[in-house]
Amino acid sequence: MNRHELLETGLGDSRYTNIIFKCNDGEVIRRHLELLDRKLISWDLNKIDLSILISIFIKLSESLKLLVYKNLLTRKLVILFSKLDFRYLFDYLEVTNNLSILTDLSVILESSRYSELYNYLSKRYELYKKLLINNTNYNLHKYFISRIPDNFFKIKDLYLNEKLLKDIILSNNLDLHKRIILNYPLNLLIKKRVEYGDDKT
Repeated sequence: MNRHELLETGLGDSRYTNIIFKCNDGEVIRRHLELLDRKLISWDLNKIDLSILISIFIKLSESLKLLVYKNLLTRKLVILFSKLDFRYLFDYLEVTNNLSILTDLSVILESSRYSELYNYLSKRYELYKKLLINNTNYNLHKYFISRIPDNFFKIKDLYLNEKLLKDIILSNNLDLHKRIILNYPLNLLIKKRVEYGDDKT
């Protein structure tokens, strides 16, 4: 397609879109996306070089960010979130509730960003728990286990989750053991004593 034909196609034509998405100018791509009819933005987003998409993402309108969340391949989304402020990850989770992406993210996340992710998760018990239970990254798992927020030990669900509780105990962290002993729900403790035939009452 020559320049004249390109100009005649107008926004929305797939040939025009393919050419723009494959260019190396992030600002051109961003402007094109903002002008393009939202109905025409779909899986084709995956044709944009990921490094360019990362560079322009924070400048996109909210409606375009939603389309990226919806249409970008999961493996690309994971890389995208690993490079951006984690507030975008949590925006995505609010929209999709796709918690499995936390597991994927934990595999590739650089250790230099652990503390930043921790700051977000330390106020979100369910997400923190999800990360620990399904995580295969030993270093990340060790980091988050050793830093479980104090208020999480007051949540009954922690003691009902055998895998999480076992991981905490096996961490050999005496401070964590102490917090378990001090906060273990009495009704659960009594129930366990009854289950194991150790009820002396």
